[in-house]
Amino acid sequence: MRNTDHENGHRQSSATNLARTRVFGYLNRIAFTVSFLAIATALAVLSVRHQVAMDWTTSGHNTLSAASITLLQSMPERIRVRAFISDNEQLREATRQMLRRYQRAHQHVALEFIDPLREPRETERLGVRNEGELVVEYAGRRENVQALSEPQISNALARLARSDKRWVAVFNGRGERELLGTSGESLGQFTRHLRSLGMQIQQLAIGNGQAIAANVSVVVILQAKRAWSEEDFRPLKEWIVGGGNVLWLADAGGMPIDALAAILGVTPEPGLLVDPSSRLNGKPTPEFIVENGYGSHVVTKDLPGFSAFLTATSLAWESP
Repeated sequence: MRNTDHENGHRQSSATNLARTRVFGYLNRIAFTVSFLAIATALAVLSVRHQVAMDWTTSGHNTLSAASITLLQSMPERIRVRAFISDNEQLREATRQMLRRYQRAHQHVALEFIDPLREPRETERLGVRNEGELVVEYAGRRENVQALSEPQISNALARLARSDKRWVAVFNGRGERELLGTSGESLGQFTRHLRSLGMQIQQLAIGNGQAIAANVSVVVILQAKRAWSEEDFRPLKEWIVGGGNVLWLADAGGMPIDALAAILGVTPEPGLLVDPSSRLNGKPTPEFIVENGYGSHVVTKDLPGFSAFLTATSLAWESP
């Protein structure tokens, strides 16, 4: 009798435990569902209220580059952007997404849309020619931007941020490469890039004794095919001694400018630099070198990305 009562009690206890387990499992599922819905609702509310941009891409497509952010930090005044777009919601949304990057980095970036078909006079007054063209204004100056890209917009902002013109003086007259040419040997792309940054190019004839103007930011020396005389070098020497900036674009194996090398304290070394691992890395030739890191120097400390060198040579340097 006792065994039967014990067995009956055991079965009742097991049934009770099983029922409790089911109830607890049911409650857990309800609690999980409620918690999940609560979290999802909270995230939805936060996304609507704060519009947090999560950028999980390796290339950072939702954020600006460090250079653009630094530029915006140097621009305290209001930035006005007018986008000339007709009834094209897809293009308008793409424009909004691009400008949101700037608005997150600068609290006074205003975007407005203008339909060129409805406001033809304003479109003509501002020189707008294409659908999607932007008119960017800052500090009473404005520029038209043709392409919806960070480089185009940031370069325009950089030009607008400068209140004065920046001049680059380039010496020529000894068989140097063409500045405005289109051939592979010319420096046309280099010149166009300088102008896209708002810099003005001034060409100086070698040998006329012309002094370098005080408003020049940097003097560019190209590879010459004919030698400089001592008199040719005199204006450049005065510029360097006075603390002027010089960019010397010397070709490997080219004719050196001995007086310039001496005052800078550099000596071109014979031969070319090679990368023994070039073929393993898929490079076309050992003389093609890619450099993505530099020493601590004022010239390279803010240099972004990497540099590619083809037929480069090394320089021995000692303080002059």
